[in-house]
Parts: sequence; C-alpha cells; structure tokens
Amino acid sequence: LSIDDGESQSGFHKSWTLLLVLLISIPLLYVLWSGVPSLLDATLSSRDTQILEVFRARMKKLKNTYQSQDPNLWKRTHVFLEKHLNASHLHLEPAILLLTAGQEAEKALRCLSNEIADAFAFSQNATTIKINGADKAILDSDIVKLEVDNELS
Repeated sequence: LSIDDGESQSGFHKSWTLLLVLLISIPLLYVLWSGVPSLLDATLSSRDTQILEVFRARMKKLKNTYQSQDPNLWKRTHVFLEKHLNASHLHLEPAILLLTAGQEAEKALRCLSNEIADAFAFSQNATTIKINGADKAILDSDIVKLEVDNELS
C-alpha cells in the first residue's frame, strides 16, 4: 500500500508540474508568436514607405519634365501604380498601363511610357518589359496575345 501511495503522489506531482509548465508556456509562446508578425510588419511597412517615396520622387520629376501632359494622366497613373505598390501581397503579376497617342505624338508617348515604367520598376528594384504595339498591329490578335504572354512570362 505504501508503494502505491508513493507512486500516486509522484504521479499527482508530475501532473501538476506538467499543468503548471503548460499554463506558463502557452501564454509565453502566444506573446512571443504575436510579437514576431508585428516586427515583420514594421519592417515591411518601412520598406513599403521607402518604395512609395522613391516612386513619388521619380513621378514628380517626370511630371516636371513633361509639363504639357494632361493632369488626368498623372493622377490616374499615380493612383493605379500606388494602389499596385500598396497591395499587401507580393507583386507576382505585372502592372500594365496601356497608353495611346496620335501618330504625331508617338515618340513622346514612347519616351513617357518608358520613363513611367522605369520609375515604377526602379522603386521596387525590378525590371521592365517594353512591348511596341505598333509593331504588332498587322498581326493576328491571337498571335499577338500569345507573343505578349510569352514576353511577360
């Protein structure tokens, strides 16, 4: 009987010790676990802020260079690209802007579109792909879509 009593008391102490360890460990792990995402968020938000600042500076410089452009162009471009930059997910898909102009403004549009793309890509340390739609105008639309998909891939 005395051996059974000792074993039951030992088992009782082990159970309480285990319960006590769990009661201390679970809140401690929760605090540590919930603190890690906030540290990552702070780092990401600081990085996101830096990306936005670089992008805005480049766009301001472009706006000053191309002063004759319609203010709606700058507003819409800014809103669209900043929304893309502010997205909470990684940017695995391209940001695509389609810009059009009359034949007399083709060269200016090509320069402007290249510089907008470069400003956007530079802010994220990314690359650009330039697709000249005029070269593809005579091709079948299915072939053009396939070519564009391949270039974006």
